[in-house]
Amino acid sequence: MSSTIKIYPAILGADLLNLGAEVRSVEAGGADGLHIDVLDGHSTPVITFGPLVVEHVRRATRLPINVHLMIEKPERFTFQFAMAGADRIFFDVQTENPPATIDGIRETGKLVGISLRPDTPIDEVLPYADFVDMILVLTSDPSARGHPFKPESLKKLTGLREAGFAGELAIYGGINEETADQARAAGATVLVSGSSVFKARERKKHFQALRGG
Repeated sequence: MSSTIKIYPAILGADLLNLGAEVRSVEAGGADGLHIDVLDGHSTPVITFGPLVVEHVRRATRLPINVHLMIEKPERFTFQFAMAGADRIFFDVQTENPPATIDGIRETGKLVGISLRPDTPIDEVLPYADFVDMILVLTSDPSARGHPFKPESLKKLTGLREAGFAGELAIYGGINEETADQARAAGATVLVSGSSVFKARERKKHFQALRGG
């Protein structure tokens, strides 16, 4: 199964003063895509990136870009991020109107992702599982860089698979060579990792290890 595992480095863990070089480095090392966390200071206590950053990352790479909108009323901004270069747009299941948000992302021609925060049960996302391309399980809030892995999150992965979700299943938070083994065994097909990836000196070897190869 390791050959099917995809690695999406989260740029929140990168050296932002050298973001272009960081993006090119992980692409050369074999990353399958990039993950960009958009936090607005309301849904989370931190403000991160906007469409302009996505636009510049898009110019630096041909890799697919996931944009995670952890913001209030994400449906207002899906078009902007789609035009900036996102390939898949995520939103939190707790958002005010998930069906409208899904429809809005589809209208831009982009793939749809939905996320569960650490305290969100899978029952909240199951009604939308047939309408999204990827489900992202967060082990903790991305605003806390280098956050630890929470083993209890693995139950969400297995629960989603047991409930019949056959699409891409991602996990984000504390993913390293050790925890990646557990995530893969629980059914994850996409590993999103920030600090672990960008601290690794030999990124190609690190990606191989994350994939279990």
